[in-house]
Amino acid sequence: MKSNKIVVNTINDVMIKLFFLYVLYQLLLHAYFSLVSHDPRLLIPHVIAYLHDIALLGIVTAIGYFATAVSPAGFRRTVNKAGSVFITIVGILLASYPKVLREYLAFPVNIFESDLGSAKILISDYLGITALLPALIALILSVLVLFTPLEKGIDEVCGKPFGQADGGLKPPSTNNVRGRSSLTGFIPKVLRISNKIKITGLIIILLIFAFTLRRPSPQPFVFSLQKKIESIIKNEKRAVPSLTRSYSGTKIVDDQNALTFSTKEITKYKHIVLIVMEGVTSKDFEKEFLTISDGFYQQNKSQAVYYKNYYATNLDSYTSLISMLSSVQVPYRAYADESLFKNVNTAPSITQDLHNRGFCNIFISTYEYQPFVPTRSYWDKIYDRKDLPSINNWLSLGSNRMESATEDKAAISTIMDNIKLHDKTFVLHEMVYGHSPEWRAKTGMTQLSYYNEYLMELSESIKEENLLSKTLFIIVSDHGDRAKSSEIDNYRVPLLVVGDSIPYQSREELLTHLELPEIIYFYAASDDHPTSSEGIFFVGSTEKWVYGKMNRQNEYLFIDNASGTILSQKGGLIPIEVRNEFQNHLDGFNAKYGVK
Repeated sequence: MKSNKIVVNTINDVMIKLFFLYVLYQLLLHAYFSLVSHDPRLLIPHVIAYLHDIALLGIVTAIGYFATAVSPAGFRRTVNKAGSVFITIVGILLASYPKVLREYLAFPVNIFESDLGSAKILISDYLGITALLPALIALILSVLVLFTPLEKGIDEVCGKPFGQADGGLKPPSTNNVRGRSSLTGFIPKVLRISNKIKITGLIIILLIFAFTLRRPSPQPFVFSLQKKIESIIKNEKRAVPSLTRSYSGTKIVDDQNALTFSTKEITKYKHIVLIVMEGVTSKDFEKEFLTISDGFYQQNKSQAVYYKNYYATNLDSYTSLISMLSSVQVPYRAYADESLFKNVNTAPSITQDLHNRGFCNIFISTYEYQPFVPTRSYWDKIYDRKDLPSINNWLSLGSNRMESATEDKAAISTIMDNIKLHDKTFVLHEMVYGHSPEWRAKTGMTQLSYYNEYLMELSESIKEENLLSKTLFIIVSDHGDRAKSSEIDNYRVPLLVVGDSIPYQSREELLTHLELPEIIYFYAASDDHPTSSEGIFFVGSTEKWVYGKMNRQNEYLFIDNASGTILSQKGGLIPIEVRNEFQNHLDGFNAKYGVK
């Protein structure tokens, strides 16, 4: 019996090594990325996330110990190896997130609801390989531990198992060089504490862990487990069947009407500037932007029209921009599998029409890397950060590939160069400020106060060139909070139109991004104004496939496609009818723009 117990303790040394390796490595990662963020608000989330890391590692290691202890003697080393590999996988996964914790806090994701498509885009287009460097280092360290031979087992030091011959020889002291456990040589002296203190510390950590679970965890894996357990406890039954992605060729309701170009001339405005704010809801816009004393709106109120009942169709920027330009709603998640909808970028669009009318079309963003450009073939010029004349005088930040950007004001000089160079221009500036909470942490400015300053500077620059009376401003937001796909307030977004001789007005029609081309034609070409929509379909963000509908009576309903459950509802919309209507909408899209 003694011999078996000693063998278990010896072969478990590798699991203890891995446990302490990841505990120390995670501490370094959280400490480093908390410091370099220069945002004291991130300290507590990093601390809580680290405690959750320790708890997960402790639980996994304890399971490995228990599995090894109860296994038959002949299988203990095999079970131990399997447990060590599992701990290694957990450690590498944990190392992957501290670098992007800030972004995760802004847009928490349930990893159990992701898929291979969204994971691929996350790594290739969002994080980039460099963001995986901490996980790669964890892998290298793990390999060093896993493939470093253990010292001889305590029961093998004297060449015979203990309890046999030689008078029942006792185990040698762990201070003996040949007989000491490999664990003793791995853990620094400062960490060589008694088992009683270790157990007490682990209990304290687990109690803190349990206490902090009262709120959503900042740790991605614990957060996902919380959501999974919450779903199990609710035990909600499926209300509707899942959507079918593939078009079967059955009879469909064709609601995929192509954009009809205006037949009227655009003579009043030579320059159309479409400013797409990032993640701004109407509620916040009305509370802050419209009330800024002597701000852009207050100075231009007499020639501005504000749309109070305007909605985003999608909660992702890419698909929202497609809707704004082509009047086609993409029924899929934007960053999961672009091949499902990429053909829509060839649909008739206002970009195409303005290009044919002699406008120079300019797409600009100050991101370092922007692969998701809508209607790409119809832009005469596409600018990102590398194309700006100088970024030295502007704030740049970003902890990963897609977040890396320079502030939006850096694009004003490039916009002005093009406006001065071309007789007619259509400019779409996709804003970056606010895409990450890091902007406010660095500047101390709220998102809307920054946008106000940007618009003031841009309009003043245009005025200095005596072009203000020939410029039409379309100021809109792409969507609201992407993390809250079932909240209707995140789809109601501001639309403000400013131009010479446009009378002040506040409009109440129920409209969406799909009507934006018609709205532009109304002001730029004096064409008919769109009428209120009878109903609106919504599509949530990439995090999970959420869809919904709202009617003119402001009744709405949102459905989680994976579980078929109702996420939120107001009024008397019938779930199965909404599901079937959206399926018809999906089938119509696939028939027209889907991959054949």
